[in-house]
Amino acid sequence: MIIVTGGAGFIGSNLIEDILKDDNDVIIIDNLSSGSRYNINERAKLIISDVSKYKEIEFLEKFKGEEVSIIHLAAIVSVDEVRENPIRGIEVNVNGTSNILELARKLDAYITIASSAAVYGEKEKMPIDEDDEKKPINLYGFTKLMGEEMLLSYIKEYGLKGSALRLFNVYGPKMKKGPYAGVIQIFIEKLLKNETPIIHGDGKNTRDFIYVKDVTNAFINAIKFKASGIYNIGTGKEITIKELLDVIEKIIGKYKEPIYDEPRKNDIKKSVAKIEKAKKELNWEPIYSLEEGLKNTINYIYSKI
Repeated sequence: MIIVTGGAGFIGSNLIEDILKDDNDVIIIDNLSSGSRYNINERAKLIISDVSKYKEIEFLEKFKGEEVSIIHLAAIVSVDEVRENPIRGIEVNVNGTSNILELARKLDAYITIASSAAVYGEKEKMPIDEDDEKKPINLYGFTKLMGEEMLLSYIKEYGLKGSALRLFNVYGPKMKKGPYAGVIQIFIEKLLKNETPIIHGDGKNTRDFIYVKDVTNAFINAIKFKASGIYNIGTGKEITIKELLDVIEKIIGKYKEPIYDEPRKNDIKKSVAKIEKAKKELNWEPIYSLEEGLKNTINYIYSKI
């Protein structure tokens, strides 16, 4: 059986679809604060609970003795959202992760958690290696780093079997909309609505954008191989924000001169993953090109407008 926290959200709902292809039993734990029950395959069992409150997930201890794996995705995933509501960010990203690790210990379950490239902070040397110094420049990054440190402590203290996947910039169908949406979602929506896109800063910041289905494959392989440790999950390729907009415009066939606005607070200038460790130990590598992933994403967003 596989327990997926945050399974009604963007990455989680895509992951559930892939897990169910192998006829696994799946339980989704989600409070639906940002996810939606309409994202979920009806073959998965949804239990509306908050991971930051252990009493709401304590019932899962009844599966002790069974073979259980846990994929922990539930989190406040926006840098801006954590900045604006730090108490809730810490409750979910730190306390929630602590609760899920304790559940995994009690169940003797394998666990893999979603971390973030935000743990690295600003780096000059590219690509970023898993062993590079972790120096987050925002509270969101600190909460994800604390999750990793707790995982490593549980592995050392209790012999827990587990891993953390440091996700770079994930995009794809079912991305979060609204005030905390990512840049790809925003650019696509603006262009499809014939509105002018906004670039914060000079557009020269770089990111490593990875398609969601490549990310779900990484989580599945982490469980399959019972991987232990920390892994970068990206493409190993960087692109500037302005270049990204150019690619999206070309696919959609609409061209708008962007408005250049003030840079975002504590916005990292360059980011790209070194992924050799994941290739070797997870038997994983990304298979979707940026163009292919963007086409799938644009078609999905267009169908929902």
